[in-house]
This record gives sequence, structure tokens and C-alpha cells, in this order.
Amino acid sequence: MATSSFGEFKAHYADKFAPADRIFGHIRRGDRIFVGTGCGEPQYLVRGLTEYVRSNPKALFGAEILHVWSLGVAPYTDERLQANVRHNSFFVGTPTRNAVNRGLADYTPIFLSQAPALFHRRHIDIDVALIQTSRPDRHAYLNLA
Repeated sequence: MATSSFGEFKAHYADKFAPADRIFGHIRRGDRIFVGTGCGEPQYLVRGLTEYVRSNPKALFGAEILHVWSLGVAPYTDERLQANVRHNSFFVGTPTRNAVNRGLADYTPIFLSQAPALFHRRHIDIDVALIQTSRPDRHAYLNLA
């Protein structure tokens, strides 16, 4: 399956795919959503979540998006989404700096090496994790990117 197209894979494993409203519909009021970091940032999922919130503004309120470091886009910092999601970054980079400076997002200063311990020791609980994985192999197994 490695040489086949993603469309063929999707058709073959249709049960592995779900519409955005079903995926993001599991997120509840006040949930903490962790977004993968750096090169492992799942930009497709980030855009999908943002589009879902914009299309269903009453479906999600008061969620917090935790992000260690964004190298990509951060559309969830849009001022119009403030009632739905609030961004909390452990590192302020270009995509989030403006929102933090304007008070539209939060910054939690921490040594980046200490961030995993916050979650492992349950100082911060995570309800949802948006992560990026490898393409599925011929057995439909995935690896973390």
C-alpha cells in the first residue's frame, strides 16, 4: 500500500475516517486541547478544528488550547473565537506573539524541557490531543511523527 495514493488508502480503510463534526463533536466545554509541537504540529487538524468552531459557534465554549511551540499557523488565536477557545502557549513564537501581546492568548513561562512533566505529573490535565502521525503502513498502523 506504500506506493498507492492516499485516496486509495482512504477508500480501502473507510472506517478509519470520520467527518469533522463527529471528530470535534467529542470536545466538551472547558476541555484542554493539546496541540502537537514544532514539526509534529498537525496543521490539518488545527485548521479543521478552527473551521469546525467557526461553522458551529455554539458547539464549543471555554476550551483551552495548550501549545508548546507553534511553527505553523495558529488560527485559534483569532479574536472572534475567544468565547470558544483560548490559547495558552509555553513559548511565544511568531504565529502567537500578536495574540499574547494583545491579551487574546496566554503565555505560561516554563523551560521547554519541563513541559512534559506538567502533563505526566498531572499538574495540567489534557482532555484532547491533536497530534500528527506518519502515513499508515500497509497494515494501517501509524507512528508518531
